[in-house]
This record gives sequence, C-alpha cells and structure tokens, in this order.
Amino acid sequence: MTDGNEEMVGDGFRINVLGRSGLTYTRGSRTATIDGEMLVGSFDFVVYTGSIRDWDGSAGPITDEEKKQILADIEAAFRSSGLAVDFE
Repeated sequence: MTDGNEEMVGDGFRINVLGRSGLTYTRGSRTATIDGEMLVGSFDFVVYTGSIRDWDGSAGPITDEEKKQILADIEAAFRSSGLAVDFE
C-alpha cells in the first residue's frame, strides 16, 4: 500500500483507500465514507466499523444487512490484493 489513493474493484462494488486514513465504498449509485487507517505490523489497514452508519449525501442510513455486506466486501477486496485488514 502506498500513501496515494488505492482502488480495489470487486463484484458490484468499488473501494478507494484515501491515503493513510479512511476509504470510500461504492455500490451502485451509493457511496459511504468509512474511517480507517494504514498500520504497521500484523495488519495493513484497520477499518473502524462504528463509522459505517450512513450513505453519503441523502441516500439514507446503512442497514445492518448492508453493513455486513460492506464488511465482507472490504475483507474480500483487501485479501485479494494481498493485504491484511482488521475491523474495530
């Protein structure tokens, strides 16, 4: 992982890692900005799950089912890129 933006694309979604902190998750026309940060050690990136609450703009709240899908997508994208992700 570098200090610049990194994009990962999966089945129906896109993740953009925003430098050393945070990421955006896009599925269809909705995007969520999620807090996180690059790490040194056992994991390459940590995602703060408590920040997954609302879709950006006026797209409304993220449901529990959507949150589970988002977390699964993030984990799969990082794993397929050879990166380890942790969730807090």
